[in-house]
Amino acid sequence: MSESKGKPTSVDDVRKELGGDIEDFLTIEEKDGIVVLTPKDWLGSTTFSDIIAKVHAMGGDYIKGNKKEGVTAHFEVPLEGKGGKQIKVAKDQARHILTTFLRDVEALVSKTIKELEDLMK
Repeated sequence: MSESKGKPTSVDDVRKELGGDIEDFLTIEEKDGIVVLTPKDWLGSTTFSDIIAKVHAMGGDYIKGNKKEGVTAHFEVPLEGKGGKQIKVAKDQARHILTTFLRDVEALVSKTIKELEDLMK
């Protein structure tokens, strides 16, 4: 695994960092200064670990999918000097955290209500 020398400046830089056969596993496109890497199929733990390590080394991250919100699981790598896309990544991550928190709170409230109902019987 190679060490990144900083943020990539192009889609080709990301391809080079990830390795030659990466397009067998991922579709690669650029959107608003971010390289979006979407798995074509389940990656398996070894391939996923290798890809996420390289994505992190380039300053990117994994965005967990959410079917309710129409978000497909993918990796994002910001390109150097391509604008304020970092804000979008942060907003997506904040939205994911908030959605997960809301789901956990709803589950806890439902469980507590059920327990209270059971105690009142």
